[in-house]
Amino acid sequence: MLNAVTFAGPGTASAPRASATETRDQFIRLLVAELTSQDPLDPVENGDFMQQIVAMQNLEQTSALTDGLRAFERFQQMASGSAMIGRQISGLTADGQSVSGTVASVTLQNGDVLATLADGTRVPLGSVTEIR
Repeated sequence: MLNAVTFAGPGTASAPRASATETRDQFIRLLVAELTSQDPLDPVENGDFMQQIVAMQNLEQTSALTDGLRAFERFQQMASGSAMIGRQISGLTADGQSVSGTVASVTLQNGDVLATLADGTRVPLGSVTEIR
């Protein structure tokens, strides 16, 4: 019989920043592999199987909560960024250049909220160092 697969919780994946979806998919693949490879004459104990199901449900709930918090964080950043439109800011571009200018718009690009200056330069909101 294969050893029971246990899940230690989010953030324990070997990759530095594995997404919740990747972790969930990994867990499901391991669970399916265990169920298809087990000895029919010596199946996984019910308690062990239930622990795995509970761990999977906890992972799903944690994943949904994380997704919700990320969406809320982006919304908050967009709201904060919109207050900068028409104001002078200083900050660093994604490649580390120091820039200043008037914010023309705020955009969401690849999950990052960016202040776009009148000259087209984009500054991540987390890199804004001054608002005038």
